[in-house]
Amino acid sequence: MGYNLPVKAWADKLLRALGEEVVKTEPEALESRSADESGLGPFLPEAVVLARNSEDVSVALRIAHEERVPVYPRGAGTGLTGGALAVLGGICLDTSRMNRILEIDPENLIAVVEPGVITAELQKEAEAENLFYPPDPASLENCSLGGNIAENAGGPRALKYGLTAHYVLGLELVLPGGEAVWLGRRTKKGVTGYEMALAVVGSEGTLGVITKAILRLIPKPRAVVTAMAFFPEEQDACRAVSRMIGEGILPRVMELVDREGVSVIRRSVGFALPEGTMLLLETDGTEEGAWTDMERAAEFAEGHGASQVVVAQDEKRARELWSARRSLAEALPGSADDDVCVPRSAIPEAVSRIREETGGLGSEVVIFGHAGDGNLHFKIKQDDPERLRLTREAIYRIALQLGGSLTGEHGVGLLKKDYISWELPSLSLQLQKKLKSAFDPAGIMNPGKFL
Repeated sequence: MGYNLPVKAWADKLLRALGEEVVKTEPEALESRSADESGLGPFLPEAVVLARNSEDVSVALRIAHEERVPVYPRGAGTGLTGGALAVLGGICLDTSRMNRILEIDPENLIAVVEPGVITAELQKEAEAENLFYPPDPASLENCSLGGNIAENAGGPRALKYGLTAHYVLGLELVLPGGEAVWLGRRTKKGVTGYEMALAVVGSEGTLGVITKAILRLIPKPRAVVTAMAFFPEEQDACRAVSRMIGEGILPRVMELVDREGVSVIRRSVGFALPEGTMLLLETDGTEEGAWTDMERAAEFAEGHGASQVVVAQDEKRARELWSARRSLAEALPGSADDDVCVPRSAIPEAVSRIREETGGLGSEVVIFGHAGDGNLHFKIKQDDPERLRLTREAIYRIALQLGGSLTGEHGVGLLKKDYISWELPSLSLQLQKKLKSAFDPAGIMNPGKFL
């Protein structure tokens, strides 16, 4: 992308408009925003804008649009596909300072937030009002809501409660020219015109910058019950996932961790776990209803190959079980992350074929994730870059052949941009490019990514 002005000239223009508190060009500021959790990069921006409010974002985008400078929106930097990386330099527009919860409305079951609010903080504040914000990505203690919306984040509870998109009612979006527009509404219902707010959800920063969000809340469940079921045979665990739901048992969480993943957890946290493939199950509702549902789920697991089911009898034990599950994300340093999504009924075949094909490439793959909605995650240990690429491609190909998707929640970003045509037909891609052009005619928003 060619600039209308040299870097120093447009950066000075930003500095004059927003001041030294907001605009940073020092090496430390650039380097600290040159990577995310994907392992890709580094890609250094040429300036950082530490936006304090919507007005700062508008000024930055107006100047960027005038001078044709690429803009890369960034939240907490926890992405796993390089979606926020400044691959062409330009401006990193950091929204982490915009971290206020502006409103929690118990009567209308909504929250109004800025994009830099950490997901766990909203959950904590909502639960203090006996309300519940269900989306719970693995990085919820660190990731921000703006990033969650841009990626349409999910998490374990998506099985019962859905993705971030199901909780977005309205958005304030600053367009590349600097104009701010409200999309959506505060009400649960509203069918006036296109559902424009949902066009922005999952757009990965390619359409504009989210500066406020109106989010739907629900009443907090009165009780939660957590358990782990262990299966000596991996295929029994995989088959139990779709069959349990087919029997009318719908936990709010159904997480799969393969045998090697269980071994890794045992070694890393010293947690006493039986051997085998694990399903982490969680039910909620009324006190009686949550326990009744868990009893049904445990009985089903035991009747379909589980050798042991460990049910947490109190909140402390439940936290320990979740700590064991979440530790897997940090327990394999040097491994590469990935995800796909397949129909639940295809999980047994997907796992079997992925094991066979990636093993033939000499890759060690730990399979885990949100099995209840078919969203499989992978930790790939492969030192050879070419074999790592082939391993990823084998996983993508298998998922698509089984009627699945390249990604269930990590997004496309930089990692998967060359594969998007494997899944989407050319006409769909053309329509998406036209939509982007309507929002961003100069093409300055997150260029070098999937559109």
